[in-house]
Amino acid sequence: MKKILYKLSLRYHYPMRSDNLNNVMKLNRFLANPLIIALKIILMDAGIFFLLNFIINVLKNLRNLYGLKFDMYQLVTEHHFREEGLLGKIYLAFLIFIVVFNLISIYKTLISFNSKDINKGTSGTSRWTTVLELDKQFKAVPLYPSSVENGENKTNYFVGKPGSIISRWRDNLYIDTQLCNNLWLGTTRSGKGELYVFPTIDVCSRAEKIENRPSLILFDPKLELYKSAKERLEKRGYKVRLVNLDDPTKSAGYNPLYIATQYFKNGQIEKAQQAAKTFAFGIYNSNNDMQEPIWKNTATDLFTALIIANISDCLKMDEELNKKRRAALKYKQENFEELEDDEEAKSLAIKRWEIFRKNITDDEDIFMRPEITCIPGDVEFKEINLNEKNINCFSVINFFKELCDRAALQADGDKSKMEKKAETMLDTYFNQRPPLDFAASLYSSIKSAGDRTKGSVFINMQSSLSIFLLNNVAKMTAENDIDFEEIGYGKQPVAIFMGIPSEDRSNHFLATTFVAQVYQYLFQLSKSRNGKLSRNVRFILDEFGNMPKIENFSGFVTVCLGIGMSFDIFIQSYNQLKNKYGDESDTIMENCSNRGYILNNGNESTEEFSKLLGNKTMIEVQRSGTRFQTSKSYMESTKEVRLMLPSDLQVLKEGETVLYRGAKRTDLSGASIRSYPVINEYLEGLYFRTKIIVFFKVIIRRLRKDRLYINDLERKAKFAEQYEREKSKLQSYLGTALLYRYQYMASDFPNPTEIKFDDICNESREHIDYSKRVNNPEAVAKYLSKKIADGDEQ
Repeated sequence: MKKILYKLSLRYHYPMRSDNLNNVMKLNRFLANPLIIALKIILMDAGIFFLLNFIINVLKNLRNLYGLKFDMYQLVTEHHFREEGLLGKIYLAFLIFIVVFNLISIYKTLISFNSKDINKGTSGTSRWTTVLELDKQFKAVPLYPSSVENGENKTNYFVGKPGSIISRWRDNLYIDTQLCNNLWLGTTRSGKGELYVFPTIDVCSRAEKIENRPSLILFDPKLELYKSAKERLEKRGYKVRLVNLDDPTKSAGYNPLYIATQYFKNGQIEKAQQAAKTFAFGIYNSNNDMQEPIWKNTATDLFTALIIANISDCLKMDEELNKKRRAALKYKQENFEELEDDEEAKSLAIKRWEIFRKNITDDEDIFMRPEITCIPGDVEFKEINLNEKNINCFSVINFFKELCDRAALQADGDKSKMEKKAETMLDTYFNQRPPLDFAASLYSSIKSAGDRTKGSVFINMQSSLSIFLLNNVAKMTAENDIDFEEIGYGKQPVAIFMGIPSEDRSNHFLATTFVAQVYQYLFQLSKSRNGKLSRNVRFILDEFGNMPKIENFSGFVTVCLGIGMSFDIFIQSYNQLKNKYGDESDTIMENCSNRGYILNNGNESTEEFSKLLGNKTMIEVQRSGTRFQTSKSYMESTKEVRLMLPSDLQVLKEGETVLYRGAKRTDLSGASIRSYPVINEYLEGLYFRTKIIVFFKVIIRRLRKDRLYINDLERKAKFAEQYEREKSKLQSYLGTALLYRYQYMASDFPNPTEIKFDDICNESREHIDYSKRVNNPEAVAKYLSKKIADGDEQ
């Protein structure tokens, strides 16, 4: 029964703008309604028929007028269709007259009153998608995240895949389940998070099967999303992590050099080189400044060379170390076997081994300890990576700085001499590398430059890397404890929130770097497998327009859907996107299937979105006549107008949004459709009886002392104020306007201002000592010298 009532509400409801009603000359349109025309024809035909019967029967029964019989019912209803002769012919002629009369009447009514006969869409055919069409085209899921059953809070999971929020009708949300990119336009305080981000997190995590729940990467400028959603997502099977640029000591570990290191370890040297260069390029090109390209390019090359050299040296030093350890283990296990006949010595060796094994630290190598001469034969060899942990940004910068500092000591305060020494030391370091070494090749172009140019390159490189020298950032980037593969291929969905400081933009590039690296790593991983991720990944990027540029982002949105990744981009104006991405912005916008409008006060953005919605042909009525003339003449004509004017877009009510759909071309059954825009709106008005019901509800509430309190005025609302508030809420609910988080999901996603960050955050970098994770120039120089001596050119 509930389902039947829901379906009926889709057809019969209060009037809304999305019904595409013609409000001009309503009486005329009412008379042109086919049902009204049919009713009018039936009544007219019946009246004429009865009148004809009356006349004929009166003429036939004239003698009865003065006689004894006179039956009025018989006079009206008795007919003579089957009679032969004159009467039969009269009725046949009458029948033909009635048919012709009906056709002429219908034709004149439609020509005079029906808008379709004049409105042929010659100036535009755009219109709104009706709620009935929404129900046929999009999947409906429960609006409320949970419900109470038997006193317990139960999540309202739904069958199938989640998707993008399109609209709402009563207690259901309509979602687009096809993977697509979305671009949302909303100025500050327009409700982007409350209307779309929170509900999107909720819908994505409510898919019944855990394999259908996508991993989420979210920009979280105020950490409100993390505080409100963390506990709920964990209960729904998500692994929740926080990369906190606002307070890096309370963050997961994120090492930007991790991807390049993994590629290098797996023998994918070219990918490692490209990953390092992409990261360096992002740092020096994150802002659209006017610096000459040569300085950006040389700084990029120098930093890339240092990164690759650092990775290569550390991994090969670990390789050499593990070779020695393996040999030491083999030698000491052989010593232990020689004690086979001496049980006492054997027992003593085992005890000695156990004591050292229990007291050894992670930074020590037990196999190489001189105090241990014998190791039991059942001890298995495990590789250690003491030098790999030194691959991080702080270590790379410190390595460069160490060379410069040593040059300064040898220069005795002479600046020019110090620069010369620093250049010589760097030259020596890269000269010691094999001839075909990638890092050495990058540095060669800088090495050939003049002393002054080289000094400028060094300064320019260091100035953009100072962020990594901060204590908290160094702790966060010292190691990586986020499994990138798990994001797209794990058994458990992952949600990674990125806390972004609003008052300091110096480390914002790390957020865009993280997004780019996750995308690129998963893209490469999918290519090596079946070309598609086993779990969809959704990037929800709030304040995207305020973040540094992501290099080749237009390429990301062009191909991401095919491998199972999508982007939800939130910007404040189209100019934000155009200023940041230039010509790329058109490609980015065109590859966003859904382009939504929440609210914007700028003329350019509203004008552009208004054009995007298209034009419609409207009937315009003109009235003519003298001032006091009672019989005015009316003339109808067609006119081209925007489906929604820019001025109308600027005055949307809370919860009202507009959506342009660019790629939805079939309904749920697979039938082809035309993709018209969607408006989420309030009812245009309420019927009088509904207003009366609201009126008495407010009276009852006030009698129960349930009065609305107005915070801004610090007083209770007057009756008229509370009445208008309740009426507005009803118009919103009975329409298609979206609801704010606090209106319907506060029990599952509580108000973030009521949650203390420290109470829910379990991430910490306080234990990290980044000073012990640095590469030692002397050890590296010794290693390279040995390699040269051994004649190793690889």
